Amino acid sequence: MAEPWGNELASAAARGDLEQLTSLLQNNVNVNAQNGFGRTALQV
Repeated sequence: MAEPWGNELASAAARGDLEQLTSLLQNNVNVNAQNGFGRTALQV
């Protein structure tokens, strides 16, 4: 199931946006959140 932060986290990972990734992780987003395609940030 896709989660609200899943798309943002996966998108930042795909772009290599370290600033955005750091910000999201510091705000304790679920690193296992899935994007609309069912993939986690690690999988993109």
